[in-house]
Amino acid sequence: LNVSSSLISGTIPPSLAAITALVVIDTSNTSIAATLPPGLSTLTRLQALDVSSTLVNGTLPSVYSALTALTLLAASNTSLTASIPPELLASLTSLQILDLSSTHINGSIPQTASALTALTYLDVANTSTSGSLPAALSSLSALAVLDVSSTNIGGTIPVSDW
Repeated sequence: LNVSSSLISGTIPPSLAAITALVVIDTSNTSIAATLPPGLSTLTRLQALDVSSTLVNGTLPSVYSALTALTLLAASNTSLTASIPPELLASLTSLQILDLSSTHINGSIPQTASALTALTYLDVANTSTSGSLPAALSSLSALAVLDVSSTNIGGTIPVSDW
């Protein structure tokens, strides 16, 4: 389902969860609003979820940890809040791209990010993310881009395997 850069508005209908064969949901650059429906967690074949540059708000549902086929999760330029659920990162082992930049997320990058062994791109720039970079990030050998610019992240850069 790709409705990106269209005049679509409203919300992401919870009834999308009934279309179990969906592999892509892309509502980026639309006027889609409201929270991310927890019911989408039943879409176990979903590979890409992109709600970037929409009016989406609320939190990343921790039940999205069931989306184990997900390779792209992009929610940049939205009003998402709260911290990144650790259980979400622990389960999304196929994830290659995680873009939460320019959101209202806060807290630290969970240590469970070490489970993201396929991750090539991690962007939390322009957020209220804080703490230090988890040492476990240095074990992510596929990671090519790590953007933590304009955040409250401090400390040292873990480099044991980079």
